Amino acid sequence: MYLSGGTCVILIITGGGTMKQLFKILCENDNGVQTCSAHSLSGVEWFLVFTCAAILVAQLPNLNS
Repeated sequence: MYLSGGTCVILIITGGGTMKQLFKILCENDNGVQTCSAHSLSGVEWFLVFTCAAILVAQLPNLNS
């Protein structure tokens, strides 16, 4: 049970951090100036976005059905 919980936490941290980096890559140019008008979320907010997205994707049918 501890292993499953720890794996889930690491997945959320990795996924949220990856989404934050992807947003940074897409919305900044080479000089560090933002090219889109949206502001970046905090780290915790990215973790929540990834968690909600993972829950929604988990509701889809898998390829075996």
